[in-house]
Amino acid sequence: MNNLIGAIERVKSKVSKHSEFHSKNEEAVKQQLIFEILESLGWDIKNPDEVRPEDKTGMGRADYALILNGSVVAYLEAKKLSIDIVNDPNPLKQLGKYCYDRGVK
Repeated sequence: MNNLIGAIERVKSKVSKHSEFHSKNEEAVKQQLIFEILESLGWDIKNPDEVRPEDKTGMGRADYALILNGSVVAYLEAKKLSIDIVNDPNPLKQLGKYCYDRGVK
């Protein structure tokens, strides 16, 4: 748990220090923020048996598929920080389509 708390603190610090950059750059969000959290949760981001980037579904490509025992258990869809994922329904719809297409609950 301390590993996750430390990762969250480091991500918060990066966002605070580089918010303008992360607001314009989705790839930076993936590599500098999301990877930090995934690794702290024990996911091996370099192992395709655990994390698959740009995983193809019938509805498009999810930024990441998280794999357990050979099955997708979750999809992650990254967005630059300027996207308002609370008030803009499109990111959630996009993620929902990926999950629905592949039967991910």
